[in-house]
Amino acid sequence: MALSARYLKEKIRAAKEDKSGNTQGVDTTTILQEVNLDFGRTMNWIIIDKTMEKPKEQLKDMIQANLSLPPKAPPKEVPQFGMVPIPQHDFPEQFSNFCFNSLFIKEEVIRAMVDIRAECNQLLADNKIYDVSIKGKTLRVEEFKQIQASSIAQIKFNTREQGWVGKLEKIIKSSFTEVGKGWFNIHETSKETYEFGKLKKFLTLINFMMQDTILTLGKESVRQFVDFMMTYIPKETHVKSTAEVINIFEKPALEAGPEDQASAEIEGQELTYIQKVRRDLDREFSNDKDPEPLFVLDLILKPNMLIPNYSVEPKDIVSKVLEVFDEGIECLQQIPQLEPILLRHLFKTHGKKMLKAPLRPREEPKRKPEDPANKKFLPDENIWLWDAFFTIRQSLEKSVLPLYEYVKTFA
Repeated sequence: MALSARYLKEKIRAAKEDKSGNTQGVDTTTILQEVNLDFGRTMNWIIIDKTMEKPKEQLKDMIQANLSLPPKAPPKEVPQFGMVPIPQHDFPEQFSNFCFNSLFIKEEVIRAMVDIRAECNQLLADNKIYDVSIKGKTLRVEEFKQIQASSIAQIKFNTREQGWVGKLEKIIKSSFTEVGKGWFNIHETSKETYEFGKLKKFLTLINFMMQDTILTLGKESVRQFVDFMMTYIPKETHVKSTAEVINIFEKPALEAGPEDQASAEIEGQELTYIQKVRRDLDREFSNDKDPEPLFVLDLILKPNMLIPNYSVEPKDIVSKVLEVFDEGIECLQQIPQLEPILLRHLFKTHGKKMLKAPLRPREEPKRKPEDPANKKFLPDENIWLWDAFFTIRQSLEKSVLPLYEYVKTFA
């Protein structure tokens, strides 16, 4: 019955006319799997029904627990004409209402939505606000800040009109250019007609998709940056001398590394005992090894001074890392909305509108209402940013305290 469909008939006819006689274009594997699955479920129901009809004495040897099936549903009444009855309704009116309220009534809209979603996913896959690939390198503070500034500048370029926003504009223009007059006319000249048309609703939906993408990008980048910084912050620090400093780090749980994944991908091969031991030892050694310092500081003893100074004040390190954190979040505030760019002829007097993006609260937001009976209280939606900022600040301030204590020993 499936092969008798018009579409498959045409494919079979084309395959027969082909000189090679290749009929591999018609694949029935999936539908056969569905039929076999349906058949297997039906057989299971028949077996369990027949089994439950046996006396309880026989069931004891077959079923260990006291199994009882729910009562069967009464059989449905068979309609006289073999059709499912539906209430009386005005189909043209219902269909008209559906078309009026739905955006997905044109192929161009659906294709544009698919392409826009693909671009949003690609942005998330290829971009992060902060550069955390420098793990294992020891840098000066200014070098670190310069690397992060370069990464933030790249994000600005990739998300503005010359990047992500520009690509979305091209997708909509190429999809809707041939639509012409109607709900999705991108050449509409009347602002009032546009306000009540579907193009505005469509662009509003795209705006929400873009904001969701920016929020996801911000959360993932902040999470990676916090994890990156916390890797270098010890739990305890004991400075005994210039040549002897003991740092105690929290060891992360062992996870499968690239070597494990590479070995798992080798099909048809098994690791020897020596290879397994070497792999496990490498993992344990890398886990037990303390990370290399992130920042390098110099002790400078100036003439006529008894106490040396650091090349960079430890408190300045804290402030510069927090500046990098804030600059990365603030760069998301300048991503323009697509509507004024796409419809410049309708928004001539308006400036650029920016997408709503996460912004760190300048002081700790309230987590609970002062009055528990106040149902209108809503917690700050950016409280996660404050928590990340506070975690980094508190950990860094704690980690630089031993540096000041060590300098005091020269006094």
